[in-house]
Amino acid sequence: MEHVFIDKKSKNVFILLHGTGGNEYDLVNVAEMIDKNTSILGIRGNVNEGGMNRFFKRFAPGIYDLESYKNETNHLVETIKELSNKYNFKLENVTVIGFSNGANIGLGMIQEFPSLINNYVLFSPDYINSDKGFSNLEGMNIFLSTSRNDTMVDFENIIKLLSKLKNENANLDIYYGLGHRIEHEALIDVKNWYTKILKK
Repeated sequence: MEHVFIDKKSKNVFILLHGTGGNEYDLVNVAEMIDKNTSILGIRGNVNEGGMNRFFKRFAPGIYDLESYKNETNHLVETIKELSNKYNFKLENVTVIGFSNGANIGLGMIQEFPSLINNYVLFSPDYINSDKGFSNLEGMNIFLSTSRNDTMVDFENIIKLLSKLKNENANLDIYYGLGHRIEHEALIDVKNWYTKILKK
């Protein structure tokens, strides 16, 4: 998968997963606002939809290809493992930051590989595979930004998602915003959240 690695000479690494139509550079400024000293690995989605980069296929907006979702989640995880070896960082020091489509495949990683990475920041996710739950998320730190006014997400789905994450004992911090976007106030909260994570 196409990617960029920005080495800040830190053991800590942000893995950035863009939204639909984005690329591996899209969230670099977001990451640097959270912590300018953490190294950055930006990854480009493997799927092209009408010229737009995505991490998995969909049949239409809000109607997802679950087979592609699972396959591309597996592919992303293998890519992350390979790149962690290439750039010599440990997955225990990684925080995944995803927006929209990138946040969705981040949730796929949590569902399918809960022991891989402990820290996730998910901006404007949807609950793609809502028939599949989560297992044993104790010790996992998740910051999730969502909105009751997000026209691209069914908020009832998000309520279901939050309940399942809590039931599996994830350390969950929730920011309620105004739409399908990354808000400045959310970034301030993430910065504070991340500072606490590093001190654990």
